[in-house]
Amino acid sequence: MDDKASPISDIKKLSSPENHYRLRLGDYRVIYTFGDPPGDTCYVVAVKRRTTTTYLHEEDTEYDYSVHQG
Repeated sequence: MDDKASPISDIKKLSSPENHYRLRLGDYRVIYTFGDPPGDTCYVVAVKRRTTTTYLHEEDTEYDYSVHQG
């Protein structure tokens, strides 16, 4: 089996902010985290498009998000 075909190979745990993950979807990056208890709820924090300048200046970024329940 080719690991590139597996969506799990496109997931990376981020070092900051804590307990956030990045999923690669083509040119887009989805940042997400889990609710309490883990595995019960998944919150999408941000969806960003990766470009050629995305990683020229890496910095710690806090993602602003709010939880909408409905």
